[in-house]
Amino acid sequence: MPDAFTKTTSFTADLAGSIMTLPAGDLGFAIGVEHREEEGRFVPDAFMQSGEYTGLGQTTTNGKYELDEVYLELNIPVLADMAFAKELTVNVAGRYSDYSNFGGTMNGKFGVTWRPLDELLVRGTYAQGFRAPSVDNMYGGLGSSFEKYTDPCSVGVAGSVAGNAACTAAGVAPDYKQLGQGLIPCTTWPCATPDQFISGSNPNLKPETSTSKTVGLVWSPRWVQGLDISLDWYNYQINDMIISDSVDRILRDCYVLGNSSRCAGIVRAADGHITEMFYGLANLGQMETEGYDLGVKYRLPELAIGQISLDWQTTYTAKYDEVGQNKAGDKIIIGNVGSPGIFRVRSNLGVNWEYGSFGATYTARYYSGMKEGCVSLADGWCDLSDRYANGEWEPLRSTGSNTFHDLQVNYKAPWNATIALGANNVFNHRGSLQYSAPNSDFAYYGGFDIGRFIYMKYTQRF
Repeated sequence: MPDAFTKTTSFTADLAGSIMTLPAGDLGFAIGVEHREEEGRFVPDAFMQSGEYTGLGQTTTNGKYELDEVYLELNIPVLADMAFAKELTVNVAGRYSDYSNFGGTMNGKFGVTWRPLDELLVRGTYAQGFRAPSVDNMYGGLGSSFEKYTDPCSVGVAGSVAGNAACTAAGVAPDYKQLGQGLIPCTTWPCATPDQFISGSNPNLKPETSTSKTVGLVWSPRWVQGLDISLDWYNYQINDMIISDSVDRILRDCYVLGNSSRCAGIVRAADGHITEMFYGLANLGQMETEGYDLGVKYRLPELAIGQISLDWQTTYTAKYDEVGQNKAGDKIIIGNVGSPGIFRVRSNLGVNWEYGSFGATYTARYYSGMKEGCVSLADGWCDLSDRYANGEWEPLRSTGSNTFHDLQVNYKAPWNATIALGANNVFNHRGSLQYSAPNSDFAYYGGFDIGRFIYMKYTQRF
């Protein structure tokens, strides 16, 4: 059996409280230091390392790093109980991190809370983010595989650059034709390699960085007791995202685009064919998402039939873009809103009723439609604009929206217990099948309910 472990050792010290009292309130602070050590190891057993059970071997990896951090946060009350400034508070925070393998980095946060009226709150934040690669990202194991790819230094392939300076420097003859399994010249592409390529964790990864911006309102109108309405806008950007590299992307960057730093992991035999390559994790991703969150909560005045409250939460995703490259190496924006799991609109409506020891909860869960590639489908099914995926522009089809209904009734027993009976997806709704098989080769989105689920729950409090 393989042996794998990750270990975290952490020493922290934190202090928080009030520095002084200002005219608008207490000046709060929090300060702390931390020392952390991260260590990991993956050791395949001898049989797995030999590759004899599948023909594909795995390699031992191990490593560790240390970091020291210090942070400071201040909560500064600026104004209070004034006209158009019932509250004005500024929050400032900073964290310095010193990594043994990445060096130092400083990241900050700035936030404002402003209450111009008793019933209106305005809030906003700007923050920088930093995520170091995990031990698993860097030392989580290596494996091998036989990959299909297109060698741009080969004659006979679309976009061939055979004979250019980069191919010649790699020792590839101008009339070289890519060799496949059994070292037989390829006739179709992509063509399977005759040698095992290595993929997996990468000890040379860099940290991911990000920026986030949010602005929001919370309104509690005085003439409607129990009503709270919130609306928030958010924007997040992540740079140097850790994603899986690909053989074709490395070859294009090296030989077509002339990026010599991408050639280091490519080894060729005297006849020109590639015998070794590493294509594991790399800092090649970039993402931006933007959207709105709307929340409405209303607790009705108590009625003769009991207490009723409503909770409606909706998320609208305006943008979920990733930066990719086409076959020419040009940067393109890939819009993913509507892809499985990235819904344009998600909304939950909950209604809760309480009367004495009895209660009931009804929830409706709404998901907007999704989109998927439909290249292999019959004409007439592709009803959306094209998108870029898998190195090609492909047509799309849309699926309809879906709503699932849940119901629960409960009883609070006098012995400090709660007995509940409920059903998720009461009406046994089923979402649309998807021809792109988004979940483990099963043509159904894995986040949707599969059939009706009935349950009984007993909770005892002591």
